[in-house]
Amino acid sequence: MSHTLFESYTAEIARAIIALVAVCVLAIFILKSMARRGVGMRSDSGAVRVIQRIALEPRRSLYLVRAGSRLLLIGISEGGAPQLLAELDPKIVAEQKELPKPLNRFGETLRRIIDQKSGDLSDARRSRRCSND
Repeated sequence: MSHTLFESYTAEIARAIIALVAVCVLAIFILKSMARRGVGMRSDSGAVRVIQRIALEPRRSLYLVRAGSRLLLIGISEGGAPQLLAELDPKIVAEQKELPKPLNRFGETLRRIIDQKSGDLSDARRSRRCSND
């Protein structure tokens, strides 16, 4: 009786392996056919395009996104919806194309924008003081 029980388990394991292989082959076939049709493929000709992504932490990132003629800095974290952090001047980013490393270009662009914004704030404060005097 134990001999037939062993053969029964062996047959069940063989059927499970055959089914697993069949599912894997089917999944590969479906994914390849979808890829030929362009499903899930990135298009650089669209109106919205991710220019660069920088990971701050495992689940927090900054994205530089071009939407039409606008250049947006978007923050994404695990717990919340994406947030628009700033709309950037495309001229500043265009100037950075000379740098060899993309991460340096992004970081330098972000540093320039922060410096420019802080400079704008200090100029505004100075002009308020002058107008009050």
